[in-house]
Amino acid sequence: MQYTWNRAFGDGREELLMGGGAERLLDASRRLTLAGNPSASCFVEAPLLGAPDYDALVIHNPRFFSPGRRIADHSLVQAQAAVDWAAGMGSVKPYLHFELDAAGSGMLSGIHCRIEGNLAWAEGFFQAVGEPERTAAFVQHVRNLPKGWFCRYTGVFPGRKTDNTRMEVKMLDPDTRRALCEPGYLRQCFDQIGFTAYNDQMLQDIARLAEVEASISIQFDFLPDGSFLPVLSFLSLYERIRPDCSPLFAKDGWLRRTCEIYEDMGISDHRWQLLEKCFFSERKTYLTPEGLEGRSYHCFPCCTKAKWIGAERTPAKFYLLLDAMRTF
Repeated sequence: MQYTWNRAFGDGREELLMGGGAERLLDASRRLTLAGNPSASCFVEAPLLGAPDYDALVIHNPRFFSPGRRIADHSLVQAQAAVDWAAGMGSVKPYLHFELDAAGSGMLSGIHCRIEGNLAWAEGFFQAVGEPERTAAFVQHVRNLPKGWFCRYTGVFPGRKTDNTRMEVKMLDPDTRRALCEPGYLRQCFDQIGFTAYNDQMLQDIARLAEVEASISIQFDFLPDGSFLPVLSFLSLYERIRPDCSPLFAKDGWLRRTCEIYEDMGISDHRWQLLEKCFFSERKTYLTPEGLEGRSYHCFPCCTKAKWIGAERTPAKFYLLLDAMRTF
């Protein structure tokens, strides 16, 4: 993972985009990866405005889950409980993400599960992490979602002061996706689910961002009693633009157009232009005492995110996927 970091953030990008070195990411990778796993996959989350800094998330591909697999840091009890739950499922298992952020000072700050619309998975996940009381409100909110809105994942944040549950929804139906470009439709949808922390400017911002053809999702946060926090995030997703990410930065590229809107909104500066040089996919062969060893390294875009708190704009963020894998 150190090589992946160096390759992605060389030539001064480390300081300008990340605000510092790889130590936090390496710590997360070592502690939260499954012991003995040949692969490490992480996200970095960083702002597009203000002082550069980053949070680190470790991604667990369900193909590595099996009974008895252990998180490297045995003190992370909730993370281990989530892995044990997923490992005990059938042939189809969910992705899990574990988060260490700067505010948590190295503590486990977030546990995320990609339920992909499966409410039974959501219930099992909340039980596994010891917070079954979240289930009722989550299920009710999912059932209240407008037609064409699909619940992609949920998460909890044990290392933060807010006791929030995360719900991310995606618009799979093309007509629903296009409807997001209409502020009136957004108002109707928010009223339907009971989210009230919006104003006309926020609705217009979201509609404008939705005009870019990238896949999108929306994140809501609510308390165990079901009441929404006054926070909303709008994500523009770039997961399908790989391994050649250059189209994202063309004149009509999704990332360029989105970040130019961010700049116009005052929630990003020009640093997004540095991201193109971060992206790469590479394989290397090493001679070790045990013989030849193959490894692959990647840095790909995941998404960018606009966020409103109390209907007020906050700095945009970007998420990158960093991989390191032993192939033979």
